[in-house]
Amino acid sequence: MASITQLLKRRLSFTDSLLVLVVLAVVSAAGYELCRVTFRLILTVQARAAIPRVCDEIRSQRRQLVGAIEAYKAGMGFYPPDHVLSRNPLRIDAVTNQLLYELLGTVYDPTNETFSAKGFERVGKGMIKEMFNTDGFKNSASSDDSVKHFLVADFVPSREVHDDPLNPDK
Repeated sequence: MASITQLLKRRLSFTDSLLVLVVLAVVSAAGYELCRVTFRLILTVQARAAIPRVCDEIRSQRRQLVGAIEAYKAGMGFYPPDHVLSRNPLRIDAVTNQLLYELLGTVYDPTNETFSAKGFERVGKGMIKEMFNTDGFKNSASSDDSVKHFLVADFVPSREVHDDPLNPDK
């Protein structure tokens, strides 16, 4: 039997070269597939371990949000308004609504016709009309001391009103 160095020194025929390439391809594919399966298994285990923590966080946020909505009703005498798209027939946009601004409370600046909520950019009256089909917020006042805060801005991950929703970071 020939040694490895003798085999390497020997000129390989076309068939031998093809065989070597096929073997290398099979070994590479098996290695890639093994890595892919291993990483998928690791990610699956991590995701399954995270699900209970995520569910607990969602439940906690839901309790805080429901508590803030009930506190709003107790403090204002009514529930926060919905984003009404049309009255006849009644259609409501449950996704794009002013709930966050109502719970945070906004300060209205009549000079610039803008509303501001703590931790968020100022929003113009025209943008509010366009986004929420309303002229303003119910929980709004001319100073922060007069606004009722039912929720703190750090509570929930959210997106503020933006004039370019496809590029909110600009």
